[in-house]
Amino acid sequence: AIDDQLARKIAAVLRAEVEAVEIASAQSSTTEPLDARASYHMGLREMYRFTRTGLATAQHHLERAVELDPTFAASHARLSYVHIQNYWYGSSESREIALTDAEVAANLAIALDPRDSLGHFSLGRVHALRRHFDLAMPQLEAAVGLDPSHAQAYFGLGQSLWYAGRAKEAIRLLDTAIDLSPHDPHRWSFLHDQSEAYFALGQLADAKRSA
Repeated sequence: AIDDQLARKIAAVLRAEVEAVEIASAQSSTTEPLDARASYHMGLREMYRFTRTGLATAQHHLERAVELDPTFAASHARLSYVHIQNYWYGSSESREIALTDAEVAANLAIALDPRDSLGHFSLGRVHALRRHFDLAMPQLEAAVGLDPSHAQAYFGLGQSLWYAGRAKEAIRLLDTAIDLSPHDPHRWSFLHDQSEAYFALGQLADAKRSA
């Protein structure tokens, strides 16, 4: 069990390091225009800024990656995730449009590569935001099962459990996400949701620590 836990943590750290190297490589590329993989990693860089401007630029890069390689499942999955972030950062009137676009892109990612956790992760989050937990949980559990080192998948599942009123289970999964990827660009979300779950349980000292 300790070996499995260590292996998951190493894989999670390597994922973050590889992404950082790929993003740096794409930024320094002198090849114009960027190829699909470089466009994908530039999209990640902008997506993780968590700003409206960053999300618009991320969408541009990921749509370009999809245009260059329509079979690149991860690009469709991350484009879906940009739409999910637009649900949070866009206007209230555009929220349902953002979720519809996210669902289409996530389903396409899964159709292209059902073994990639990213598509299942995005689709699960779409269903959770619509409070369709019977649809969300299987997708997020599939994401965790396909890639046990994917911290954001544990976060998605934990967040869905929190939305569904299952705070204790949510805290456990969010703990896993935090432990797996201590420098994850989404770490602030892991801690935010954990704080709210602790608060719901009346564990104020723990809620304060996470906040």
